[in-house]
Amino acid sequence: MAQLLLLALAGLTVGHQQTPADAPQPFITKEDIADTTRLALTPKLDGTIDSEEWDPFVQSGDLDTYFQWEPGKMYLAAKAPIEDEVIYSFDLKNNGWLVGRDNVEIRLRRTEAGIQVKGRVLDADNKNGPKWIDVPGISIAAITAGSVSEDGKTWTAEVVLNDPGTGYFLDGPGRIGARVDAIPVGSTEAASYVPRAIEQIKLGYKRSTGLPGGVMWEPQGEGQYVSPGSKLNLRYTFKGDSATEFQRIAMRSEGFTKELTNSMEVPFPKPDRKGRAFVDYGTKVQDGAAEGYRVARCVIVSKDGATSMGQASYRVAPPMDIELVPPGQSQKNKSTLLKVTVYLRSNSQDKYQGTFHMSPPTGFTILTGNDKPFVLYKTQTVRRVLEMSVPPNAVGTYPFDLTAKIGNKEIKRTGYVTIQY
Repeated sequence: MAQLLLLALAGLTVGHQQTPADAPQPFITKEDIADTTRLALTPKLDGTIDSEEWDPFVQSGDLDTYFQWEPGKMYLAAKAPIEDEVIYSFDLKNNGWLVGRDNVEIRLRRTEAGIQVKGRVLDADNKNGPKWIDVPGISIAAITAGSVSEDGKTWTAEVVLNDPGTGYFLDGPGRIGARVDAIPVGSTEAASYVPRAIEQIKLGYKRSTGLPGGVMWEPQGEGQYVSPGSKLNLRYTFKGDSATEFQRIAMRSEGFTKELTNSMEVPFPKPDRKGRAFVDYGTKVQDGAAEGYRVARCVIVSKDGATSMGQASYRVAPPMDIELVPPGQSQKNKSTLLKVTVYLRSNSQDKYQGTFHMSPPTGFTILTGNDKPFVLYKTQTVRRVLEMSVPPNAVGTYPFDLTAKIGNKEIKRTGYVTIQY
């Protein structure tokens, strides 16, 4: 077995040009990750990586990569040499590579038709040894944008991975394993039984960097929803003796809401008798702000000039969310009838009254639960159960168009159902 593993590790570079002995080796070299806490942050997919739009992940040589998330989605971006493809590896249960059936590989490749996404899952529970299983649904549910540099030497990819109806992606904060590699297009693929050096990553709504030892920073209100035209309120709490050395604190939003929210700088307050200091960041989010998760930051300057930073995610939310709940990975086409659940969630203080409609793909027919009226009071949730007929021998991932009609306004989303391969 030891001989087999050594041969496999050596085979990782078959097809590559020879490199110095100390050059990073795909999948096995420990990576220098910019920050192991990844913030909820929604990018704009246009093939351009804008300032404060993306959270840097791994920068190595000519490869720049980015990784962030929001509930039920993961966002990937990369700038790579034109001859390379980029491979993200995820251990979604954070229980180790080659353990279980939750190791997912996402391969990004530039083609003349655009950015190609290929997803597959490693089944390490297979009694005959680890086995890769292609998951076309990952590509079906993905949205991409890309570009090529003017000199033709590099390409850029921006990708949103929507859950294809399998429940792969976390719907809230948690921990996963992750890494990213770039390899020349056409390289020999590593064997399925070869381990990968995965780093533990925290998906969250807050993080801090550079704080003095013994100082704790805690935002109150991280992850909150705010509608365009409404007010965002965040309170930052600092604890610890070293907080007495802080002198000033500057606060603002990052990225796409930077110019649509307040920016302020104030003296750092004196801690109370319990060693706590409170700083409030309140701002109106202007009308026209793009929906999605954004980040508010505070930068603290100490008396000696040292700086530290805290960041907290918040969401510029639509009036309503529509969520199609996947039937589950155990769903197989054993029956021609299928029930699915849809949640309508209000993000507003207003009352909404309307009708909900789900449009199925060709061959599917909604039998019950469609086009029924609903009433949503502030921040309320309404559940709808729909039964449909499924085409004979239907297998794969299917998109469903979800529409809530409120007066003359329509709110549209897409959900996915996967019937196991």
